[in-house]
Formats: sequence, structure tokens, C-alpha cells
Amino acid sequence: MTAALNKSSSCCCGNARTPGWRFLCRCQVLQVEKHDTFRIETNQGSIVSDSLVIASGGLSIEPLGATDFGYRIARQFGLQIEEPRPGLVPFTLTSQMLKRWAKLAGVSVDALVGHDGQQFRENILITHRGLSGPGILQISSYWKPGASVSINLLPDEDMLEMLTRNKSSDTELVNLLSRYLPRRLGRGHRRQPLVSRDRYRHWLRS
Repeated sequence: MTAALNKSSSCCCGNARTPGWRFLCRCQVLQVEKHDTFRIETNQGSIVSDSLVIASGGLSIEPLGATDFGYRIARQFGLQIEEPRPGLVPFTLTSQMLKRWAKLAGVSVDALVGHDGQQFRENILITHRGLSGPGILQISSYWKPGASVSINLLPDEDMLEMLTRNKSSDTELVNLLSRYLPRRLGRGHRRQPLVSRDRYRHWLRS
């Protein structure tokens, strides 16, 4: 990785040796204006140019120093921008839910994930922080904070029909679900099972 960065840096520096190019380090942009030309006020003086290119990175890579500077300048000049939001990202769970589901970290299952008319049939993965996997990453591009996401863990089965079919069976719920789901997922957490045993027994009696 370091070698690749050094090679990229050397390439950029080589091109920048063209007459008129300058590198300004630790240069803070204070103001950007445009009349006939662009005028950029910095802590190292003024810069005047016929054109201006801003390559400040995306908000998703903040650890590398990216900021919303590009968006702010775009708004300043009246450019229409799509309001940025997270995309292709995992979902995090609350600390309370994580305590209940921590032992399921590493479990992956085929599921149908949906939100607002969009659906993806992909694997989902339970992690030590929440939910990830292709299905979650895909639907995250359409999700907005506060909205709900549906996850069908048995997309090829009718849950009601499956329970009805096994209504007269003595099979434990965990064993029944294990026919269709990873056993750890079917069992869930001892205090937070996927389907409560009492609810299942109530269904068998009804």
C-alpha cells in the first residue's frame, strides 16, 4: 500500500513540474469568490485562476481527512446537489440488542431484504456490531435514518403454512427452524429466541 501511494505521489509530483504549477502545504482556504475569474483567499495569500477543481474526498472517508468543503462551495455557487447519505454500509444495532445477539456474530443466512419497494435476495451477516453482508449493504443505499427495513429469513417458505404443516408434530421449535436456518440462528439467544417457545406452544394448541 505504501509503495502504491509513493508511486502515485511521484506521478503527481512529476506532472506538477510543468511551469506554473505549485504545491502549497498546510494551506487553509478561507474564502472562494468568482467574478471574471476565481479568487481563492488562503492563509498563504490570494490565488487567482480561470478555473477551479475541488477534490476533497467524500464524507464517508472522514478518517482520511475528507470534509464537506466541496459540498459547501457547491451550495455557495448555487449548484444543485443530491443530499448525501450513507450507502453500501452495514447497519449497527443498539447496545441492548448487541448484548442479546452477540453470540450470533458470524452467522450468515440467505434472506430477502426490503425497503420502500426495493428488495434484494442476498446473504446477510450478523456481526459484533450489527448487520452486514451483501443484502444489507445493497438496501442501505435506499434506506433513510429512522425508516424500517424488512428482513425475510425464509424467503422460499410460507411461515404460517410451515407451522400448520407441523402442528401435530412433537418437534421442538429449535429443531424445526434448524431445518431451514443455521441452528444458532434458529435457537437465537436464551433470553431472546427467534420465536418464543410460549408463542409456539400457543400456536400448537390453537
